[in-house]
Amino acid sequence: MKANEYWVYLLLVHIIGDFYFKNEKMTKKKEGSYGIVLLHSLLYLVTSFGLMLLLKSAHLVFVIGVMVLIHYIIDTVKFLISRKKKVHDPGKAFTIDQFFHLVSILTIAYFMNKFQVKVYRLSWIDSVCGTFGLKAHDVVRYFLTFLIINRPANCLIQNVLARYKVEERKKAEQDRLISPDVDIKAGRTIGTLERFILVLFMAVGQYGALGLVLTAKSIARYDKITKNEKFAEYYLLGTLLSTTVAVVAWLCL
Repeated sequence: MKANEYWVYLLLVHIIGDFYFKNEKMTKKKEGSYGIVLLHSLLYLVTSFGLMLLLKSAHLVFVIGVMVLIHYIIDTVKFLISRKKKVHDPGKAFTIDQFFHLVSILTIAYFMNKFQVKVYRLSWIDSVCGTFGLKAHDVVRYFLTFLIINRPANCLIQNVLARYKVEERKKAEQDRLISPDVDIKAGRTIGTLERFILVLFMAVGQYGALGLVLTAKSIARYDKITKNEKFAEYYLLGTLLSTTVAVVAWLCL
C-alpha cells in the first residue's frame, strides 16, 4: 500500500467508529459520564478490528491497538477538561478534539509508510471491484468521502454554529412556531444533499456548476436573508462551512 492508502483506511476506521457507532445520546452523556467514554472506546475498538478484517496483515493488530489507545487518551483528556468547564465553546471543543484525532492518524499512517508495513486487501474485494471495472481503493475513497460529508460534517457545522444561533430562531422555538428536532433534521438532510451534489460535480469536473447549487439554496432563503441581517450572517457561515467540508473532503482523499 502507498502512504495515501494507509491514511484513507485508517481515516475510514475513525469516521465509522467515532461518528456512526455513536449516537447523539452517547455524545451528550459522554461529557458527564466517564462510563460512556469507556463504552465508546470499547465500541471504537470493536469497530476498528471489525473493519480491519477486510485487510490482512500481522502488523495491523499492533497498529489498530495503538490507534485505539490514542483515541481513548484523547477522549479521556477531553472529558477531564470538560468536567472542569475550561472549554465553553462546543465548536472549539469539537474542532480541537477531531484535530488531535486526525493528527494521530496521520502520524500512524506516516510511520506505517516509513517502515513499509505490509498490508493487503482480501483477494475477493479486488475481484468484485474488478468485475465492475473499478479499483478497490477508489471505491473506498468515494465511500469515505460520502461518509465524511454526512454525519461528521453535520456535527462540525452544528457545533460551530451553536454560538451564532439567531435570537429570532430561539423565539420561534419557544413559541412553538417550529419544532427544533424536525427543523434540525431537515437542515441536516438538506446540508448532506447539498454536499453530496457538490462532490458529484467535482467528481465529473464540473466545477462551474458548484455555484448553481449554492444559488438554488440561497433563493429558498432569499426573503429572510434580505430582511434579517443576523440570519444572513448565520446562513452565510453555515453555507461556507458546508461547502468547505465538501471541497476539503474531496481534495484530501
